[in-house]
Amino acid sequence: YLIAKNLLDQRNTAVERFSRPDVIERRLRIGVTEVAAMTWMPALMARIRLAYPRVIIELEADAMVPLRDKLLAGDLDLIVVPSELEDSRFVKEVVGQVEMGWMCKPGLVARKTMKIHDLVEHTFLVEGARSGTGRIFNRWLKGLGVQPANTIVSSNLVAIIAMTVSGLGVSRLPHKCLSPMIDAGLLQVFKVTPQAPDIPYVAAFKKELRSTFLDDIVSLVKQCCDFSQAFQIDTATRRR
Repeated sequence: YLIAKNLLDQRNTAVERFSRPDVIERRLRIGVTEVAAMTWMPALMARIRLAYPRVIIELEADAMVPLRDKLLAGDLDLIVVPSELEDSRFVKEVVGQVEMGWMCKPGLVARKTMKIHDLVEHTFLVEGARSGTGRIFNRWLKGLGVQPANTIVSSNLVAIIAMTVSGLGVSRLPHKCLSPMIDAGLLQVFKVTPQAPDIPYVAAFKKELRSTFLDDIVSLVKQCCDFSQAFQIDTATRRR
């Protein structure tokens, strides 16, 4: 079985390297986090379909840890996740960064700027250990010796947004793509010192699966990776 699989992989690599993109036929299984799915992922899908019209795309949105596990198991070809992903078996390339901001229901936090140690009286709405963003944020809190009095943990970004809007606590959320909710008065942004880190994102795939095709897909990811606006449409492909 392994010999046959290796021969098939070598054949597919040769086909992808020397064939025109418009004649390549294969599946592309991509895993992304929720914030990618709700911002630039539609634009990436449009560019892949334009460049590789015969490629069948399968998209999965989840937290970093389950996506990593599925990549290792061979159930995904490529994942785009926070840079917290650490594994020598992967080829990784930085593709973008999410700018994060502290948010709450308007009026829940009285001051526009607060020290992190003064914020712990509020409930923290956080992503847990399955999330790369959650891991980065929780490590930052631990490094400052900060222990919130109360936390609500969820691996679902939409759930955290909903709880924040409802006034259940404070959270760190993707800033720019939520600007319509901020402008509508559903969320209030405030500053916290010291400043918490933004979240770099990487595209990753298994080293033994490297191919011209996957390198090209990563290049397309870098072109599209823009967390500043929700539900983006790729105007470049629409004009063609």
